Amino acid sequence: MAFTICRSPVVNIRRFYCGNTLVWNNLMKQAESTVGYSTSFLNLRWLLSDEIANLASNVSKLYGTDHPLLKTVKKIITKSEMPSWGLIILLIAKAGGVNKKIPESERDNNAGILHTQRMVAEIIELIRTGVIFHKSLQLTSELNNITPDIHRGNKISLLIGDFMITKAFEIMAELDNSHIVEIISSALRDLSEAELIGDRDENNEPLPSQGYLEDGTVFNGDVYNISPFEYKKFMGKPTAEWALRNTLGGASLLGIGCLSAVNLGGHSKNLQEESYSFGVNLALICQARLDILSMKYSTKYLSKVAAPILFHMEYDRNFKFENMDMEELRNAIRNGPGVRKTEAILEKYKKNALKCLEYFPENEAKLNLHDITVNI
Repeated sequence: MAFTICRSPVVNIRRFYCGNTLVWNNLMKQAESTVGYSTSFLNLRWLLSDEIANLASNVSKLYGTDHPLLKTVKKIITKSEMPSWGLIILLIAKAGGVNKKIPESERDNNAGILHTQRMVAEIIELIRTGVIFHKSLQLTSELNNITPDIHRGNKISLLIGDFMITKAFEIMAELDNSHIVEIISSALRDLSEAELIGDRDENNEPLPSQGYLEDGTVFNGDVYNISPFEYKKFMGKPTAEWALRNTLGGASLLGIGCLSAVNLGGHSKNLQEESYSFGVNLALICQARLDILSMKYSTKYLSKVAAPILFHMEYDRNFKFENMDMEELRNAIRNGPGVRKTEAILEKYKKNALKCLEYFPENEAKLNLHDITVNI
């Protein structure tokens, strides 16, 4: 099935969320038990490498500087309320099963997947982690105002991110599969394009378009296509712009990881496309949830291109927030339709993702994916 997403950071590839932490932790344990592997180790073995250890020795010098790198490291190590994308890819691989024509020597019989599918999960998790580190750079238009501590933190963030992405390409070379390399590279292109669309403020944070219009333009972001998106016609339409930004910013990476795993399993083109659609929709569900939470809680990161803000700008076309602080902005959005509309698109993406799972055979991995989707 190839359904459409209305085109209305990165997905801001930062956090998945479940309202009940205990339920969420149990879901993660069950899912990791299904694939027979703790996906925490997908990143950890690289983060504990000698190269990273040499850089990490400088992190302690950042205490007290409020550099974003400190929070980034904490999130990645603790994985609080956040399932790894590697886990999602391993689950989709196991849900699809392995074609009987694939030799036994290529299988991990304990996990019920292929060694190459595990490699894809590791590649995607490494890229995602590398991008997270890159996004923890603290930027400003006034370079002279950056302190030596901030410079140090930025250098560490950049080097760790580069290291993780380099390791991802090293594993891709070991895959020896030019098709998989090509499509994963297209996701990296999308991640780069996400940083280039629209205007940015003095801190390099994305800004909404000027003058939002109610428009029925649709964005087929969850329909697999390796070609670049033609993004200009979707800017200024709230649902379309939001979906575009977040598909480029991470959702396509998860979708392509899912597609690659199912491709390696020897499955039909149709099932590969359904797996891509599932990954994209799941990532957009998570971003929509994050955007809602950022409006409710002042401790959450608030993006200026969060869905509730774009919907509010559609509702009140004279709305300006340049002179508002973050709490004033939250209060203004809470009093409008933005959060309600975001909740509506979240439910739409959930239905889309669950529809994709109907194409997979009944098994424990499929049930895990279903439970993760409905509990976000």
